[in-house]
Amino acid sequence: MESKPPSSSPSQNDVPAATPEDIVMTPVRFQALDGLELGGALFTPPGGGEPAVVALLATGGGIDFIRYHHFLEYLAANGIPAFGFDYRGIGASRPATLRNFHAGFEDWSEFDCGGAIAMLQRRFPRSAIAGIGHSIGGLLLAGAPNAAMLRRVIFVCPHSGYCGDYLPKWRLLMTLVWHVLAPGIARMVGYFPARLFRLGNDLPARVTMQWGSRTTPELNTDVQGDPDGRFAAVFRRTTSFAGPAMIVVMPNDGFATEAGIQRLLASMPRLDSVRMPMIAAGTDPRIQGHWGFFRRRARQACWSMALDYIKGS
Repeated sequence: MESKPPSSSPSQNDVPAATPEDIVMTPVRFQALDGLELGGALFTPPGGGEPAVVALLATGGGIDFIRYHHFLEYLAANGIPAFGFDYRGIGASRPATLRNFHAGFEDWSEFDCGGAIAMLQRRFPRSAIAGIGHSIGGLLLAGAPNAAMLRRVIFVCPHSGYCGDYLPKWRLLMTLVWHVLAPGIARMVGYFPARLFRLGNDLPARVTMQWGSRTTPELNTDVQGDPDGRFAAVFRRTTSFAGPAMIVVMPNDGFATEAGIQRLLASMPRLDSVRMPMIAAGTDPRIQGHWGFFRRRARQACWSMALDYIKGS
C-alpha cells in the first residue's frame, strides 16, 4: 500500500534520498507485551538492506498515528524506516466498542510502547532505534519496560498533563473539559465520546479518568487506584530512563510550556538532554503551537535538525 501525498520541493540542504511518492506505507499488526493486537504502519524507502537507524513514533494522547504521516514519510525519504502505531482504544487499535474497554496510561506505556519497541527489535535486529515522543508520548515512551533499547530520543513539546502548567488562556477551558466534563461523561457511558465534541478521538474510560485526576503537580496520582502497582511503576521507570535526548520547544505552545517541560524533565533526571527551540518556526504562525512541529510546512524550519539528531550527526 503506497502513500502519495502532494510532493514539496526540498531545499538544497535538505535533499531526500527518495521522494514522498516513492515511500511505501505498510500496515502492520503486532502484539503488545500483554498479547493484545495493535495496529500501525511502517514507512520505508524503496530498496532493501538493514538500516543503521529506525525511528519509532509515540503519538500524543488520543491522536492516531496517521496524522503524523508527513513527518514519518520525510524520515523514510531520508533513509530512516519509521514506525507509527496507535495505542489500544485509538485509531487502528480501537476495538468494536469502547464502552467499558479497559485501557489506562499504564497499558499505553508498559504494554503498547513496550510492544512497539520489541517488534522493531525483532524486525530490525541490527539497527539502532530512535524514539520520538509527541506531547504525553514522551512520558509513555520513557516508561516502557524496554525503553533502554532506544539509542536516543526526541521529545516534541513534552509535558506531563498537569493543567496548572498550561498557559492561562487555556487553563480554565481545559480544566472544565478534561477534569469535569470528560470524566463525568466517561462514568456514565463507559468511555468519553470526544469526537462528538470535536476533541479528537474517543477515549477509553480509564484513560479519561486518569487524565481527569491530573490536578496536582505530582506524577503518581490515579483516581481509580493502582492495586497492582503498574501505574506507579511507569513513573518509577522514567527516573532511570537515560541517554541522549533532544527536547523540541515550539513557539506559543499552550500546553508544553516552560513549566510543563521542566516538570517532565524533572521526572527523568538521568537524561542527557539538549534543548532545541524552533526559533525559525516563529516567523510562520501556522507552524507554531503544540502541533506545529508536525505540520508539513515545518519541514524546512524544523525537520532537518531532527533528522540529523536521529542519524547521530
